Amino acid sequence: MVFSFSRSLSPVPWCLVGILACCFAGAAVGQDPKESTGTQKMPMANGHLGDCKSCHGKPDPNRFMVDPLQSRIVLQVDDYGFGPAIGEFHRLEGAFWFDPNNTAKVFAVTTIRANTVDFGDPLMNDVVRERFLNVEKYPDITFVARSIERTASNEFAIVGDLTLLGITRRVTLNARFNKMGRNPLTGDNTAGFTATGSIKRSDFGQRLGLPAVGDDIGFEIAVLGKNLQ
Repeated sequence: MVFSFSRSLSPVPWCLVGILACCFAGAAVGQDPKESTGTQKMPMANGHLGDCKSCHGKPDPNRFMVDPLQSRIVLQVDDYGFGPAIGEFHRLEGAFWFDPNNTAKVFAVTTIRANTVDFGDPLMNDVVRERFLNVEKYPDITFVARSIERTASNEFAIVGDLTLLGITRRVTLNARFNKMGRNPLTGDNTAGFTATGSIKRSDFGQRLGLPAVGDDIGFEIAVLGKNLQ
């Protein structure tokens, strides 16, 4: 799974990201998710969606495009001790492959346009983009999933590599697979996921304003994917 966060206060994601964002699924290969109990670990494909041969050459009911109008990342950071500053990324893009009955193939590629970050204050937006994220030099933030671990029914821990400000660190997303089916508003076959996580910006070399401005960045990710058939 890959979450890319571009030009803004991103995570992660979500991710950092991510995103999304977005490869959370059933049980281990050959096992019915409803019968699964306990904690299970399974491999996750890496790289881009194009690396998945099943995604080429024919319609695939398990291949999804991230819906940028319905997907969001919300983040918060302590604002000089007065309370949390809450921002949102308005634009997520990407694709993912997901089959609840075959999680061995689950992975995704998602890009967040960082310059869409919005704290509801134009001045703050400019400061975050220019001084905290240096979006001109680092327009993309990327999350690449390395493994998925089932923690409960439809809930998973997604472990992956987050690259922010040119530095890569391993992070974990707590994810939930919500639903797959026909969207009554659009008619599209849709898959929906949510996830939460947190990072320390100092782990990525960003120490501006510490400790007055918080080090911990928490985030929530909501991703809807439309089938590409």
